[in-house]
Amino acid sequence: MAKNKKIVIIFCVSLFVLVVGIFLSILIYNLRHPLTLTYNFDTASVVRIEIFDGTKGRRYTITDVTDVAHITTDIASKTYKRDNNVKGHAGFVYSTGFYDKAGNLVWSGTINGSQTLVDYHYVYRPNAPLDFPYIQQLVEEERYDAMRQS
Repeated sequence: MAKNKKIVIIFCVSLFVLVVGIFLSILIYNLRHPLTLTYNFDTASVVRIEIFDGTKGRRYTITDVTDVAHITTDIASKTYKRDNNVKGHAGFVYSTGFYDKAGNLVWSGTINGSQTLVDYHYVYRPNAPLDFPYIQQLVEEERYDAMRQS
């Protein structure tokens, strides 16, 4: 009888540890991949935007104050909802990084369209469309083309 009681106690403790482990895994996963995402970086601190165009293989450096402010404010002003995981998918449009005066990375993500931003291996959908055409226009004008400036 005592042996059965011991087995039941070991089973209950093991089950408890398993449930706590699963709960902690889900909690950590959702902290890293939140269901709702907002960016609260200081848009005024961004002085340079680096964009790598995945469709053309070209890099662009945007430094104009007006353009930098427009793009950073557009990204920071939205709330994003998590959608599909992008692992296993190939290709992207604009891999983007925002940098401050010291050259520190303030934000990075992939902008694939007005309704698609990739962060932490997940597609996030903004609550209002991103101004993707604005970025496209800057890239198509090629005035920020890093290859032409070197």
